[in-house]
Amino acid sequence: MKEAELLAEAIDRCVYETNSNAGHPYRRQMRGIVFTLKHKADIRYKLLSKTLTVPELCQTKDKTKTK
Repeated sequence: MKEAELLAEAIDRCVYETNSNAGHPYRRQMRGIVFTLKHKADIRYKLLSKTLTVPELCQTKDKTKTK
């Protein structure tokens, strides 16, 4: 598998485990992560260079949804 595919699976697993099911909170958090990775090159670079871990990315997005 390619590194990008492994990252995508790890992000999906992390978000699924963060949310109790695959309902609305799951979709909202995934959309937020996709938007972040699409529009913020610095976050994308940190994730690809492994200075930002997948759980840290999930926690960051999880905190923003509770505000």
